[in-house]
Amino acid sequence: MRAHERDALLIATAFVAALLLMLPALASAAPDSIVTVEDNESTPGYPAVALDEHGSPHLVWQDSATGRMTSAWLDPASGHIAGPRVLNGDSPGIATIPTPRIVSSGSRLFVAWIDCCTVAAIAQSSDGGATFTTPLSAPAETPADVDIAADSAGTLYVVWRGVLYPGAGAVAFSTLPSGSSTFSPRQILQPSDARSPAIAVAGSKVYVAWGGANGSVMLNLSVDGGRSFLPAIPVDTTASWFPMTPRLVATATRLFAVWASSGGNATVPRFATSTDGRNFSAPVDLDWGFGGADPQPTLALGGGGSVYAAWSSVGLSAESSTGILRVRKADANGSNWQDVTTYSEPGTGLIHAGLAVDAHGHYFLVHDRMLHEMQTVYQVRLVTDLAFPWEPDTRFVAIVAILGVAVAVLGVAASVLLRPRRKSGTGEPEPVPGRR
Repeated sequence: MRAHERDALLIATAFVAALLLMLPALASAAPDSIVTVEDNESTPGYPAVALDEHGSPHLVWQDSATGRMTSAWLDPASGHIAGPRVLNGDSPGIATIPTPRIVSSGSRLFVAWIDCCTVAAIAQSSDGGATFTTPLSAPAETPADVDIAADSAGTLYVVWRGVLYPGAGAVAFSTLPSGSSTFSPRQILQPSDARSPAIAVAGSKVYVAWGGANGSVMLNLSVDGGRSFLPAIPVDTTASWFPMTPRLVATATRLFAVWASSGGNATVPRFATSTDGRNFSAPVDLDWGFGGADPQPTLALGGGGSVYAAWSSVGLSAESSTGILRVRKADANGSNWQDVTTYSEPGTGLIHAGLAVDAHGHYFLVHDRMLHEMQTVYQVRLVTDLAFPWEPDTRFVAIVAILGVAVAVLGVAASVLLRPRRKSGTGEPEPVPGRR
């Protein structure tokens, strides 16, 4: 073998080896499927997502300019959006408080939002989101924020923050029994100075949290299905930063809480957990350093009791930022955090994340995508690690392409190595070693 042929073969071998080394990373990488649910909006949609009993994600979002509340669902088997359908009629009020929420209980779905600053509206579906009832009004005057949870029997639990009555920043609570159109009398859990209430339910336990004026997330616990509540306690007794936007999820044995803790020049998503709703673990910062913007973290439960957190690493100026959405997960004890995905886009704002996770650990991450073109426009989008049938699985395509290139390079190298060579000055081919 001549020196230049030997060098060419070595280079080809090294190239093929480098290609083959890429295969394990490609085999383990999860491609993201992206679905644009709503396009070219002038205002954010503040989307939320929940899974029905079949694992299909149902979305809700609003047009903040008109107050129109819209629902749709995604078929994971096809990747197609069904709907969308408007939930609050042809003449909606202006929903200036952007807090749509959606939860499921078996085949039932519940959607809540603030309609025209005067009504905490609740719409229900008993047919998997195909139709919704005319919205009911929770017993709330001048509500600002609303959150909901549902138990396995179909009872709905509602919490909201009042603006004027019974006091500025009051936290109120009510229930809607399964099959009923009448809410229970409201209970005032906090008379004033609260913001962004959140709720979770597990069996007879009802947890209600809010951002308190004392620099901590405060928590109320009921052990009798919401008929009475224990005194509120701080979740983070070491807090010195102002808390924002708490969110809760709960299993039969554990409560998980996440919130944005803000102070100085940074805002961080902070997490804590409790087995009794009275004593909490030391808070854990899930990320660091978002300037003063609220990353608006959220939580979802996955298979085996694992907990997932998502937030925006915030791009609020689409012209000059990179929008980033992060998802991490912990075990059933709220420990051993690990990265699930980091999704980023230069020149965009990716904000207002909502999260749902199925029993197999597949995530559904809804968000507003903010673009700056001639003017700022918004898209409501969903990102999932499911590869839909109508989309090529990019991992498979890449693996096949790499193997094809590797085989082609080795074929070319082998043909060069085995090509008969001419005897110098005779025109006759030199014998190939090993051939007679």
